[in-house]
Amino acid sequence: MELITKQLATEVKEVDGESRSMTFVMSSESRDRDGDIIEVSGWELDNFMKNPVFLVFHDQRQFPIGKVERIWAEEGKLLGRVRFADKGTYETADIAYELYKQGVMSAVSVSFAGKSYEPMEEGGLRFTSQELYELSAVPVPANAEAVAVARKASNLGAILSEAEPEAIAPEVATELDEALTEATKAIARMISVLEGTNGNQ
Repeated sequence: MELITKQLATEVKEVDGESRSMTFVMSSESRDRDGDIIEVSGWELDNFMKNPVFLVFHDQRQFPIGKVERIWAEEGKLLGRVRFADKGTYETADIAYELYKQGVMSAVSVSFAGKSYEPMEEGGLRFTSQELYELSAVPVPANAEAVAVARKASNLGAILSEAEPEAIAPEVATELDEALTEATKAIARMISVLEGTNGNQ
């Protein structure tokens, strides 16, 4: 099942300086920047809450910067309370906490598996059932990262088209593989949307 990642310009609802906790609006039923709508009632959270870590940049190779203590629905929004690691435990957690607290950052990103969705007449998808896999701190909202991935893939493709296979540096090959993986996921999703749209015509 394909994982979908959405970076959302969210709202920090509450900051508790003593416990280093923040309450985020993780998702709402408003149309997002990809043109999709995620129904709050469709979120499946049980598996995520068994290990509710708060990551940074979706990087599972780094230690988590916090823990999601609670997730709940309220007035058509999905809210999450995140407790950051104690001060001095992990520098990245300290930096992220201060950036959110000062309002420099306001975006979080969710990764989820869309279990049930349908294309909408005006474009985009309506997700009615989705399982949360991950929540991450990110510096920018939706689409900017996708543009960067596409640009990276394009640039690397141009480099490799002029190089002999044995001349490709290992680090460049790894970077290309990661970029192409992301591009493949995006293309697969586009195909899924088009097939769904054609099937309803």
